[in-house]
Amino acid sequence: MDNSCTLSISDFRLWVHLGITDQEKFHPQCVSFKISITFSKDLKAISSDNLKDAFCYATATELIKKCVHEKRYNLIEHLTGDAYKVLRTSLDESGFVSSSLSITLTKLSPPMPDIHGGVSFTYNG
Repeated sequence: MDNSCTLSISDFRLWVHLGITDQEKFHPQCVSFKISITFSKDLKAISSDNLKDAFCYATATELIKKCVHEKRYNLIEHLTGDAYKVLRTSLDESGFVSSSLSITLTKLSPPMPDIHGGVSFTYNG
């Protein structure tokens, strides 16, 4: 049986300009990312204890911050897709081509009555 391991980043929060109307996008809104990266084989970092053998979660969060910092989004789907693309590229360039990536983005306070737990979109690959 093949081993696998998963790196998870839970509840990574950013303030972004997101919404359909200009009024909704005017003030940044808090969103939460849940990121899960599954590696299809044991990571070298498990035995080496060396950051160069791992995918750095600090780097991952910085990449997403840079990606969404100046941009304005209409849809959570597009925002999630941008975050996915930047992390997928970084994983591939770091030699983790066979890893799988899942990102769930939750808009914590959508401006709609009766939605109290946020609205989420997940992109898997």
